[in-house]
Amino acid sequence: MSNNRAEELFWDVYARLYDDLAGLLPYRQEMDEIVNALERILASDDDPGAEAGVRSELTLLDAACGTGYMLDKLSQVTTGVRFVGVDRSKAMLKRASRRVQTCRPAKLLLDADLDGKLPFQDGSFDVVSSVNTLYALQDPDVFLTEIRRVLKPGGTVLIVNPWKPKLLPIWREHFATLAERRDEREYLRTALLMPSFLAITAINTVIARRAKGKVYHFLEPGELAHLVQANGFVIETLRYEIYAGTCCMIIARG
Repeated sequence: MSNNRAEELFWDVYARLYDDLAGLLPYRQEMDEIVNALERILASDDDPGAEAGVRSELTLLDAACGTGYMLDKLSQVTTGVRFVGVDRSKAMLKRASRRVQTCRPAKLLLDADLDGKLPFQDGSFDVVSSVNTLYALQDPDVFLTEIRRVLKPGGTVLIVNPWKPKLLPIWREHFATLAERRDEREYLRTALLMPSFLAITAINTVIARRAKGKVYHFLEPGELAHLVQANGFVIETLRYEIYAGTCCMIIARG
C-alpha cells in the first residue's frame, strides 16, 4: 500500500469519530474563536462596491473542511459569502455533505489533494482558512505557496496548527470547565461519548508518535510565523494559547 493511500485510510477512519470532538468543551471553544475571527474578517473585508451600496459576494475557501463543522457554524452567522470546502478524505467529505446539504447558502465541497496543486484559478478567494491541517501535510511550504496563489491580492488567511501533540491539557481543561459549569447535560454527554474519546486518544497517540518521527509538523509558533512570512504573508495576529494551549492561530494578509 502506498504512503498516500495509507494516509487517506487513516483519516477515513478518523472521520468516523471526528464529530465527537465537539463533545469536548475546549474543542467547541476553539471552533467558536475561529468562527468569530472569520466573521470579523468577512465583515471588515474591503470591497470597492460596498461604498456604492452594492457589495459583491465574498468567497471563502476552507482547506481542509473535514466534516464541515466549522463551515456550518460560520454560515449561520454570515451572509453574502460563497463557501468552498476541500478535503482529501472522501469519508470526511461524505459526512460534510450530509451536514451542509440542507444549509443555506449552499457550500461547494470538493475532493482535492492538499499536497498538490489546488483546483482553483489564481486569486479565486477573499479568505482562506486552514484549521488543524498544515501539520499533516507532506510539505507545509508547498501548501502555503498554493494558498497564496488562490488568495486574492490583499486577501486574508487564517491558519490554526497544533504545536503541542498532547491531549492531557485538553482533557484537563474539559473537566475543569465541567466542574465550573456543573451542567448535568454536559456531564451526561461526556459519559456517553467516553468510548469515542478513548478511541480519539488512541488515534492522537499515533499522531504524536508520527510527529516525533517528523512525519507530521507540530511547529512552534515562531516556526509557523516564519514559514507564513516566508511565503509573502504579513501577519496581523498570532495567538498560541487556543485549544487548551496546544494550538497556534495566525491571521495574515496576502
